[in-house]
Amino acid sequence: MPKIIFTSRYIKNPASSNAGKLIKYMGTREGVEKLPNGIDNSPATKKQNDLICTALKTVPEAWDYPEMKSYLENKTKSNATEFLNEFLERNADRIGGVKKLVSYYAERPGVEKLGKHGLFSQTDDKINLDEVAEEVSNHNGIVWTHVISLKREDAERLGYNNANAWKSLVRRNVLEIAKAHKIEPSDLQWYGAFHNTTQHPHIHLLVYSKSGQGYLTNNGIESMRSSFGNDIFRNEQYKLFEMLTEIRDELKNEAKNVIDDLISNIDSDVYVSDKMVELFRKLDEQLRNYNGRLMYGYLPKSIKGTVNNIVAELAKDKNLSKVSRTIF
Repeated sequence: MPKIIFTSRYIKNPASSNAGKLIKYMGTREGVEKLPNGIDNSPATKKQNDLICTALKTVPEAWDYPEMKSYLENKTKSNATEFLNEFLERNADRIGGVKKLVSYYAERPGVEKLGKHGLFSQTDDKINLDEVAEEVSNHNGIVWTHVISLKREDAERLGYNNANAWKSLVRRNVLEIAKAHKIEPSDLQWYGAFHNTTQHPHIHLLVYSKSGQGYLTNNGIESMRSSFGNDIFRNEQYKLFEMLTEIRDELKNEAKNVIDDLISNIDSDVYVSDKMVELFRKLDEQLRNYNGRLMYGYLPKSIKGTVNNIVAELAKDKNLSKVSRTIF
């Protein structure tokens, strides 16, 4: 089932947390290595396994990454590369303690660049990467970092396989981002970058308040996840709604034809039992003193009982029984 993968962290002290390095990493890092002969399904190397152990010891929550689950299912070079790539993507601001990973990725090819780097924001004004890195490092407040990704097949089908699509997505949802972080829209600052990795194309989204205000709760994170997910899958949901509407209309027409045919075969002098007459009189009397909604689910227990008895009597007629089975 299609879904959006949304993870969030925060940097409480940008100056001492390599937040400036994160900005530069977001804007300049080349994505996943493209294997010249397709996906390499040979066993993961010892070096990869050692690096994975280091990564998991450093950041235990990495056990929950989708890429780790894929790696545990099939320990190939390709899956190891995907996990290590994703680990560095999510933890670029705290890689100082994982120097081996830095050297491992030093020359890896491919971020989709918009000019000299891949960083984008709310406007198309030119972004000076060094200035932004300095700005974030000196920020006196919390900086939130989010990674928003899709499975490769979903990204290709929905058109989220390029930086411009993700940039437009974030800009459309900027008010929701501000609301989730408890930041006034005019006080919001954000930067993003698209990384076109093999299995999970994604963006890094860095958010903060210019004045140092704001806070983000679990409900806020879920609100953003919902906003982005609804936006990304909107067209797909609309197509599904159209399909269901068409199927429903076809079923209604088919059912109407069957019911009309059955009713036409019912004799005009159908016998109505005394019990049926008594039940309808009872229902009429009950409804005179009832002021609620005339829907079965809202009826009092006593009136529901009468309705149930009427349906049971109707079911005894073979023609009417066919009609009720067609409807329900």
